[in-house]
Amino acid sequence: MDNHSKTDDLNPVKQEVSNPGSSQEWLNALRLLRIPFSFFLMPVYWFALLNTEINIAKAILVFIILHFFVYPASNGYNSYFDRDEQSIGGLKSPPRVTVQLWYLVILFDLIGVLLSFVVNILFAIMMIVYLLISKAYSYKKTRLKKHPIIGAFTVVLFQGLFTYIAVQVGVTTAYTLTLSN
Repeated sequence: MDNHSKTDDLNPVKQEVSNPGSSQEWLNALRLLRIPFSFFLMPVYWFALLNTEINIAKAILVFIILHFFVYPASNGYNSYFDRDEQSIGGLKSPPRVTVQLWYLVILFDLIGVLLSFVVNILFAIMMIVYLLISKAYSYKKTRLKKHPIIGAFTVVLFQGLFTYIAVQVGVTTAYTLTLSN
Protein backbone atom coordinates (compact mmCIF):
# COMPACT_ATOMS: atom_id res chain seq x y z
CA MET A 1 0.00 0.00 0.00
CA ASP A 2 1.30 3.44 -0.96
CA ASN A 3 1.64 5.90 1.92
CA HIS A 4 1.81 8.81 -0.53
CA SER A 5 -1.26 11.01 -0.08
CA LYS A 6 -2.74 13.48 -2.52
CA THR A 7 -1.88 16.35 -0.18
CA ASP A 8 1.82 15.49 -0.43
CA ASP A 9 1.69 16.64 -4.06
CA LEU A 10 0.55 20.07 -2.89
CA ASN A 11 3.11 20.46 -0.13
CA PRO A 12 6.26 22.03 -1.58
CA VAL A 13 8.34 21.37 1.52
CA LYS A 14 7.86 17.59 1.26
CA GLN A 15 9.16 17.47 -2.30
CA GLU A 16 12.58 16.05 -2.86
CA VAL A 17 15.30 18.52 -3.77
CA SER A 18 18.47 17.26 -5.39
CA ASN A 19 20.68 20.02 -4.01
CA PRO A 20 18.72 22.66 -2.10
CA GLY A 21 21.66 25.07 -1.99
CA SER A 22 22.56 24.75 -5.66
CA SER A 23 22.81 28.13 -7.34
CA GLN A 24 21.68 26.50 -10.59
CA GLU A 25 18.43 25.37 -8.93
CA TRP A 26 17.81 28.95 -7.78
CA LEU A 27 18.61 30.36 -11.23
CA ASN A 28 16.25 27.85 -12.81
CA ALA A 29 13.53 28.85 -10.35
CA LEU A 30 14.15 32.50 -11.20
CA ARG A 31 13.78 31.69 -14.91
CA LEU A 32 10.41 30.06 -14.18
CA LEU A 33 9.12 33.39 -12.83
CA ARG A 34 9.27 34.48 -16.49
CA ILE A 35 9.96 38.13 -15.71
CA PRO A 36 10.43 39.11 -19.40
CA PHE A 37 7.02 37.55 -20.17
CA SER A 38 5.45 39.91 -17.61
CA PHE A 39 6.19 42.80 -19.95
CA PHE A 40 3.56 41.49 -22.37
CA LEU A 41 1.04 42.79 -19.83
CA MET A 42 2.44 46.34 -20.07
CA PRO A 43 -0.28 47.65 -22.41
CA VAL A 44 -2.84 47.49 -19.58
CA TYR A 45 -0.50 49.57 -17.41
CA TRP A 46 0.15 52.20 -20.11
CA PHE A 47 -3.54 52.36 -21.04
CA ALA A 48 -4.45 53.00 -17.39
CA LEU A 49 -2.09 55.99 -17.35
CA LEU A 50 -3.70 57.72 -20.33
CA ASN A 51 -6.44 59.68 -18.58
CA THR A 52 -5.10 59.81 -15.06
CA GLU A 53 -3.27 62.57 -13.24
CA ILE A 54 -0.03 60.77 -12.46
CA ASN A 55 2.28 60.90 -9.49
CA ILE A 56 5.53 59.94 -11.28
CA ALA A 57 7.17 58.29 -8.26
CA LYS A 58 4.08 56.17 -7.60
CA ALA A 59 3.75 55.31 -11.29
CA ILE A 60 7.31 53.99 -11.34
CA LEU A 61 6.75 52.03 -8.13
CA VAL A 62 3.47 50.54 -9.41
CA PHE A 63 5.25 49.50 -12.62
CA ILE A 64 8.00 47.78 -10.62
CA ILE A 65 5.52 46.07 -8.28
CA LEU A 66 3.43 44.68 -11.14
CA HIS A 67 6.10 43.75 -13.68
CA PHE A 68 8.91 42.62 -11.38
CA PHE A 69 7.03 41.07 -8.45
CA VAL A 70 3.28 40.45 -8.79
CA TYR A 71 3.16 39.14 -12.37
CA PRO A 72 6.32 37.02 -11.96
CA ALA A 73 4.99 35.56 -8.69
CA SER A 74 1.78 34.61 -10.51
CA ASN A 75 3.77 33.14 -13.40
CA GLY A 76 5.92 31.15 -11.00
CA TYR A 77 2.94 29.85 -9.06
CA ASN A 78 1.32 28.74 -12.30
CA SER A 79 4.56 27.04 -13.38
CA TYR A 80 4.81 25.34 -10.00
CA PHE A 81 1.45 23.61 -10.45
CA ASP A 82 1.55 23.08 -14.22
CA ARG A 83 5.11 21.72 -14.33
CA ASP A 84 5.33 22.48 -18.03
CA GLU A 85 7.92 20.55 -20.00
CA GLN A 86 7.33 22.27 -23.34
CA SER A 87 7.58 25.91 -24.38
CA ILE A 88 5.68 28.26 -22.07
CA GLY A 89 5.57 32.04 -21.78
CA GLY A 90 8.91 32.90 -23.31
CA LEU A 91 10.77 29.77 -22.19
CA LYS A 92 11.52 27.40 -25.05
CA SER A 93 12.63 24.63 -22.67
CA PRO A 94 11.47 25.37 -19.13
CA PRO A 95 13.71 24.02 -16.38
CA ARG A 96 12.50 21.40 -13.92
CA VAL A 97 10.28 22.78 -11.17
CA THR A 98 11.83 22.54 -7.71
CA VAL A 99 10.94 23.73 -4.23
CA GLN A 100 13.14 26.80 -4.83
CA LEU A 101 10.43 28.10 -7.16
CA TRP A 102 7.91 27.86 -4.32
CA TYR A 103 10.17 29.90 -2.06
CA LEU A 104 10.75 32.54 -4.75
CA VAL A 105 7.00 32.83 -5.37
CA ILE A 106 6.39 33.45 -1.65
CA LEU A 107 9.26 35.97 -1.54
CA PHE A 108 8.01 37.84 -4.62
CA ASP A 109 4.45 37.83 -3.25
CA LEU A 110 5.66 39.34 0.03
CA ILE A 111 7.85 41.97 -1.62
CA GLY A 112 5.06 42.91 -4.01
CA VAL A 113 2.51 43.27 -1.22
CA LEU A 114 4.85 45.17 1.12
CA LEU A 115 5.83 47.61 -1.63
CA SER A 116 2.14 48.02 -2.45
CA PHE A 117 1.52 49.42 1.02
CA VAL A 118 4.08 52.14 0.21
CA VAL A 119 1.86 53.16 -2.71
CA ASN A 120 -1.40 53.23 -0.71
CA ILE A 121 -3.63 50.86 1.24
CA LEU A 122 -6.29 50.45 -1.46
CA PHE A 123 -3.66 49.51 -4.04
CA ALA A 124 -2.16 47.02 -1.56
CA ILE A 125 -5.56 45.42 -0.97
CA MET A 126 -6.08 45.17 -4.73
CA MET A 127 -2.68 43.49 -5.16
CA ILE A 128 -3.56 40.98 -2.42
CA VAL A 129 -6.86 40.22 -4.18
CA TYR A 130 -5.04 39.87 -7.52
CA LEU A 131 -2.51 37.45 -6.03
CA LEU A 132 -5.23 35.38 -4.35
CA ILE A 133 -7.23 35.13 -7.58
CA SER A 134 -4.09 34.16 -9.51
CA LYS A 135 -3.49 31.41 -6.96
CA ALA A 136 -7.08 30.16 -7.34
CA TYR A 137 -6.52 30.15 -11.10
CA SER A 138 -3.65 27.64 -10.84
CA TYR A 139 -4.04 25.78 -7.53
CA LYS A 140 -4.99 22.11 -8.01
CA LYS A 141 -8.04 22.18 -5.75
CA THR A 142 -9.63 25.32 -7.23
CA ARG A 143 -7.94 25.40 -10.68
CA LEU A 144 -10.14 28.04 -12.34
CA LYS A 145 -8.13 27.58 -15.54
CA LYS A 146 -9.57 24.09 -16.09
CA HIS A 147 -12.98 25.66 -16.79
CA PRO A 148 -12.73 27.46 -20.17
CA ILE A 149 -15.32 30.17 -19.59
CA ILE A 150 -14.49 30.81 -15.93
CA GLY A 151 -10.77 30.74 -16.72
CA ALA A 152 -11.10 33.19 -19.62
CA PHE A 153 -13.36 35.46 -17.56
CA THR A 154 -10.84 35.43 -14.70
CA VAL A 155 -7.96 36.40 -16.99
CA VAL A 156 -9.91 39.16 -18.75
CA LEU A 157 -11.33 40.56 -15.54
CA PHE A 158 -8.20 40.43 -13.38
CA GLN A 159 -5.37 40.92 -15.87
CA GLY A 160 -7.52 43.47 -17.68
CA LEU A 161 -10.13 45.59 -15.93
CA PHE A 162 -9.05 44.93 -12.33
CA THR A 163 -5.39 45.70 -13.12
CA TYR A 164 -6.41 48.80 -15.08
CA ILE A 165 -8.31 50.12 -12.05
CA ALA A 166 -5.51 49.07 -9.65
CA VAL A 167 -2.96 51.01 -11.69
CA GLN A 168 -5.15 54.11 -11.61
CA VAL A 169 -5.66 53.73 -7.86
CA GLY A 170 -1.91 53.37 -7.40
CA VAL A 171 -0.58 56.16 -9.59
CA THR A 172 -2.94 58.96 -8.63
CA THR A 173 -3.01 60.86 -5.37
CA ALA A 174 -6.81 61.11 -5.50
CA TYR A 175 -8.97 58.09 -4.72
CA THR A 176 -11.91 59.45 -6.72
CA LEU A 177 -11.81 56.95 -9.52
CA THR A 178 -14.55 56.58 -12.07
CA LEU A 179 -14.88 54.43 -15.14
CA SER A 180 -15.30 57.61 -17.17
CA ASN A 181 -11.59 58.40 -16.67
